[in-house]
Amino acid sequence: MGKANLAGRNWGGGVAHIAFAIFLVVHAGLVHGQFAGVRFRSVTSANGLSHDVINTITRDHDGYMWFGTFSGLNRYDGYHIEVFRHDRNDSLSIPDNSVRCSLSDTKGRLWFGTEKGLCVWNGNRGFNLVGQGTRLENLHITSLGEDANGQIWVGTRKGVFLVADNFLINETPLVKLGEQDTLISVTDIHVNGYMVFMVCERRGVMIVHTGTSELLRMKTTESGWQKLISDDVKEVASWIDGRICIGYRNGSISRHDPSWGDILVYPELSTYTRGDFTNELTELKYDQSGNLWASGSLSGLSVLAPGATGIVTLRDIPSITEFSNTRSARCIYVDHEGTIWLGMHTSGILYFNPSQQIFFNYRRPSGVAEQSREDILLSNWTRAFAEDPQGRLWIGTVDGVSILDRSKDSFEAIRNTDINKIRIAGNSIRSLLNYRDQMMLIGSAEGLSVFDFDNGSIQTYRSDDDDINSLPGSFIWDMCQYRQGALLATSSGLAYYNAESGRVETWSEQPEVR
Repeated sequence: MGKANLAGRNWGGGVAHIAFAIFLVVHAGLVHGQFAGVRFRSVTSANGLSHDVINTITRDHDGYMWFGTFSGLNRYDGYHIEVFRHDRNDSLSIPDNSVRCSLSDTKGRLWFGTEKGLCVWNGNRGFNLVGQGTRLENLHITSLGEDANGQIWVGTRKGVFLVADNFLINETPLVKLGEQDTLISVTDIHVNGYMVFMVCERRGVMIVHTGTSELLRMKTTESGWQKLISDDVKEVASWIDGRICIGYRNGSISRHDPSWGDILVYPELSTYTRGDFTNELTELKYDQSGNLWASGSLSGLSVLAPGATGIVTLRDIPSITEFSNTRSARCIYVDHEGTIWLGMHTSGILYFNPSQQIFFNYRRPSGVAEQSREDILLSNWTRAFAEDPQGRLWIGTVDGVSILDRSKDSFEAIRNTDINKIRIAGNSIRSLLNYRDQMMLIGSAEGLSVFDFDNGSIQTYRSDDDDINSLPGSFIWDMCQYRQGALLATSSGLAYYNAESGRVETWSEQPEVR
């Protein structure tokens, strides 16, 4: 397998390059001019990505980028995306589609943690499960790290496990509360040489020195450099000089220096709010130059430069504020070339190469489409997604359903208009459900539509006071597959659609008590 040269390659057509200058002002100091003339391109589900919410990013030793999402694992060579999903009939598939963390270790192995277990890429288009028959089996994996001894540290909702080089697993969860005999939920693991940092859910940070077995705690009740401003920690990052940066869930960041024993606090990111929503820090990463990069749910991408007295948020720089995609970064990955990869909350993948001054954002064009055009996305207000048997992406919008053929990068539409021969119940789409690759159920504010994949016909259902077999309410909030059909959450109660008979009825079944 040849190494993919991702830097500087042409990633396909039809994507606008937006040029702008970035001048990073850190309080009274100007932070270099290296971010001038940056350009954008992105990669999203419109281009084959399995889901636009990216949980984890890593790069393998062959140069391929791997993106873990809520709906599968993606491998990207700079041109094409290959998607891996769980298949209960394939023992070599990933254990679950929700991929939460990843690790490329020093031996070239790729580890992936899912909500239902741990696996390793076997290099031959398949995955080997790790921990079968042990306490690690089927656990929700939250984080992964490799120490200087080559051991893999696995964070779970039920403590931390060690995986040795021969895949033998220490079945005794390592982390317990000091004063109670209950397991701690470890939400993040960061490894720097022999030092292993474990973020314990709302209980601060534990540090283990794998060479001496020394155990340290960082909490609000500690003193010196070990004192935290809050025990609700989200992320840990450390630099080669020993400095430790702690990111808190509310966006604040503190920098701890064990050599000098001092602490610096940076509260800037905690000030971002939108209505009742507060900024949540999602990840911290150092790059090769010692810049600390932070991503937040409202602040987007921010940077703390070496020697700076404060944090700069890119969205607040005048020449970049118009580009809204930088406002909700979910995860960060810095590869060995210094390239920064950002997983965005709803806008795919951003690629930032500081040396080349390029910032790519590969996505569908923004802006509301003209009502008369159905060959582009009907509206940017999207509420639901589903895939059909041909792999096309159905997108529920406030103006109908757009169907994206990702192989051709083209759209078609299903709407309720006079020009459409096949009409759905209503255009304000709230939910979509692929029922066993036989039909697509389309829930809207005006009723239910059932699209038959075999013959292309549509059957519509609405609420009718004179028909006891009609929907109890026409507003379909949500749907889920149930037995031989689907349960429908409507504006006036629960309904059941029977796919075999094609009938809709008010659901009155009593739940079985176990």
